[in-house]
Amino acid sequence: MLVPPTVRRFFSRSGDERSQAYLLALLFLVLAAHLAARAWSRSYFVNGWDLLGPTRGLVELSQGSALSGFLSFWRTSIDYVYGVPSNGLIYGWLAGLLYQLSGTAFISHYISLGVLLLTIVLSLGLLPSQSKVVFLGCILSSSSIISFGLIGNTPITGPLGVVLALRLLFAQRFNVSHWGMWLFEVLLWTLLYCFGYQIYEGSKIYLTALPFIGVLTLNQIPKIRRATWGLVSICFFYGYFLAGHNEVHGYSFPWGFDEILSAAQLYVFHAFTDENLDPPYLLVCTAVALCLGPRHHRLFWLGVAAVCMTSAVCMAFQGAPAIRPRRLLVNQYLFCIIISVAWESLRTRVFPRLVGAGLIAHGIVANLFVTLTFSLSTSMGPFSLPNSGAATDYRIDRVAVHEAHALGAMIARDSATYIILYGYSLMAENEGDPLALPERLLLNPISLIKKVTKEKLFEWLKPHNSSYRTFIRFWKYERNSRF
Repeated sequence: MLVPPTVRRFFSRSGDERSQAYLLALLFLVLAAHLAARAWSRSYFVNGWDLLGPTRGLVELSQGSALSGFLSFWRTSIDYVYGVPSNGLIYGWLAGLLYQLSGTAFISHYISLGVLLLTIVLSLGLLPSQSKVVFLGCILSSSSIISFGLIGNTPITGPLGVVLALRLLFAQRFNVSHWGMWLFEVLLWTLLYCFGYQIYEGSKIYLTALPFIGVLTLNQIPKIRRATWGLVSICFFYGYFLAGHNEVHGYSFPWGFDEILSAAQLYVFHAFTDENLDPPYLLVCTAVALCLGPRHHRLFWLGVAAVCMTSAVCMAFQGAPAIRPRRLLVNQYLFCIIISVAWESLRTRVFPRLVGAGLIAHGIVANLFVTLTFSLSTSMGPFSLPNSGAATDYRIDRVAVHEAHALGAMIARDSATYIILYGYSLMAENEGDPLALPERLLLNPISLIKKVTKEKLFEWLKPHNSSYRTFIRFWKYERNSRF
């Protein structure tokens, strides 16, 4: 037969643990190849957003202790206007601390890679053996998930928060009637609430909705746990959406039937036609999976899918520019989990399994083609990685980035004094997708230029309240300067 025995045993009713282990290892190797090829082809053409967090972390740690920097980032992560990584602990304080130890400009990208791998490992712990292979296949069919694992910004942290919430909901150890375990679960939910301020702001709606869905659908859970989840959901909603001040992309819900239908049609249209978004393999497979399964906790996963579609429709209600890969990243990841959970329920249905496997395999091959095209292309376009940006999101000016990189190399070669004129608050620099020239020079991956003229650098990097005033700063960069 043309089908290898390992794959044939995987599709049998009983399956084979060794064949599943082989397939899982193979898929991990494919994931590693994706990540390596995209990172190598991208080179130093990274978004300016990726450099803001480590730079501010470096400044905060240079002005005080690690504890004072931690407290400063905690305050700005609770209350800010724009959800940039320089406000949070993960891509700000931690990135600055790790940069001091490693000296690499790509430290925020390594953090994102670690977050992606940690999220995948935690997700595999939720799934039975055969579903793990299907889950990793779904991940490999999503170009945006792989790309955001290499972008030094917060969107990839959204799936991590959601997976942690799912692990708490399905943790069997908390089903015992013991006040100590109840207090321990409350403590974990409290920590997750605090963690929600450090991750992508769009994931807060999922952290709030998941425990509420658990209250309504997981009837076999002890009543005390379900009551705790209800209280948790109420507290999350109040803290994140009523008392909080950092929900940047607030969703406006279309209440009229015509408005809902129009927004849903716009989302489906873009899901099938927008080349910046992932192809709709996961969306179609999720719809089929929910019709045929899952056998266990079906109402729960239906509720999760409903939240995903509601958030997507709310985005579409704001217009086509609001439908962006980073805002749909949590949806894509939850689709992978739903498909994997439903796979176990199709154990006796060979044909649906073959159809689903065919769609996922087609997505994997198409994603390999995307990576290959990106790696071999001579004109890579306005984005640092495929399926990571939109019309006004995560765009880069490759000529300007190359000039900034060349300037850093020139400063590294020549120890002369340089005066750089830079318009910090020009619209192109302070809104949308900044070049982040001072951050690129400070974190230059070749010259490893350290900070010079400390007082002036601190003055420049202080946040400005006005975005429309024109500031021109003069900088002196000197070779061999150190913190």
